[in-house]
Amino acid sequence: MSGTVIALCPCRRRLFMSVVNATHRSGLGRSRLHGMTSLSFLALAVGLAVLGSSGCAKRQVAPPPVAPTESVAREYHVQPGDVVDVKFLYHPGENQRLAVRPDGTLALPITGDLTVMGLTVNALEELIRTTAARKLREPVVSVTIAETAARAYIGGEVTNAGFVQLGKPMDVIQAIFERGGFKSGADMTKVTVVSRSSGAPAARLVNLEAAVEGEPIDGLMLAPDDVVVVPKTWVATANAWVKSWLDGLTPEVFKSVRISPTSL
Repeated sequence: MSGTVIALCPCRRRLFMSVVNATHRSGLGRSRLHGMTSLSFLALAVGLAVLGSSGCAKRQVAPPPVAPTESVAREYHVQPGDVVDVKFLYHPGENQRLAVRPDGTLALPITGDLTVMGLTVNALEELIRTTAARKLREPVVSVTIAETAARAYIGGEVTNAGFVQLGKPMDVIQAIFERGGFKSGADMTKVTVVSRSSGAPAARLVNLEAAVEGEPIDGLMLAPDDVVVVPKTWVATANAWVKSWLDGLTPEVFKSVRISPTSL
């Protein structure tokens, strides 16, 4: 076997050695092991590589995106059309689930009309608490956003381009998978997010490939009316151009031509 070199990753190497040790224990013996041909060991190693591949692959899979924290949710700014749950700890009869009106106001029986558009959850709780304190003794108020009217548009190389409802704090990766995930030709390293939260549109590039691999990435969280564009890789762009050119100029037999990175 001096001419045969088999490269195994650590987990497959351990599996290989466990088989060899088990063979010794079962009575096969060192002399009979030495009598095995190179081809036999090669077949054994290849078989172990195939059997062990799933275990190795599982160790390399990136963890799923971390869900937004409660602190992020409470920084959400209330918009018209949002549905809010308002609960009074010691006065449950005042609990309400109401939608914010188009003019940005919320009408609770205990407080009357309140202007709430643009407030964070914490600010809204404080506004309701101080207003309700005129009629209730030391009210304790809890507010949650049950539904939001906010949405973002996801386009480009995704399975189903379209809007996603930002019913809760959502990042770019979650939004893309809401639309069916990436197409095979998507360039995950150069995803563009266009935001209008500060007035004029502002674009930023987000490397989702790095984010999926666990690297800390800024700018993942979506805001209302954001637009996300997933571009094609240069290979996918070249394939589309070649296909268009071949479709118009050559016989059917040539239309399966494809470009791969290793061919250029």
